[in-house]
Amino acid sequence: MRKIFAIAALCLMTSALYSQILTPFKGDNEKWGFKNGNGKVIIPAKYDNVGDFSVYNNPADFYSGHARVKLNDKYGFVDTTGKEVIPVKYDDVGSFTEGLCAVKINSKWGYIDTNDKEVITPRYDYAYSFRNGKAKVKISGKTLYIDRTGKEVQE
Repeated sequence: MRKIFAIAALCLMTSALYSQILTPFKGDNEKWGFKNGNGKVIIPAKYDNVGDFSVYNNPADFYSGHARVKLNDKYGFVDTTGKEVIPVKYDDVGSFTEGLCAVKINSKWGYIDTNDKEVITPRYDYAYSFRNGKAKVKISGKTLYIDRTGKEVQE
């Protein structure tokens, strides 16, 4: 009897978790949105392109329940309710790593935090994700490494 109860409980938990996973779908309007595991539309199809909430499908797009979205050639991030937690205003975005995301605006790259606060002013020709407290950046043909404050550091 305990085994049957345990199996039933596991099935219910799996079903509940599955219903919370959001996956992209393409609507009849050729735009993208997100549905839950039961097929219910959670975020309407209004974006030109989207990333994925599921860490199993594309880890680069996943960060604390945020997914990358594109609308009218601009990028931002939405949460699992559809709220734009990072406004769709950037020319390009990287992925959040170590709490920061490289963003491109007006042809230059800088970094924002998860609250869309500019942490490092956009001034780089290219910016990579942070790893172990450092990020590789390119400026005026030179490759450098910076810390989370934008200060140049050793590789």
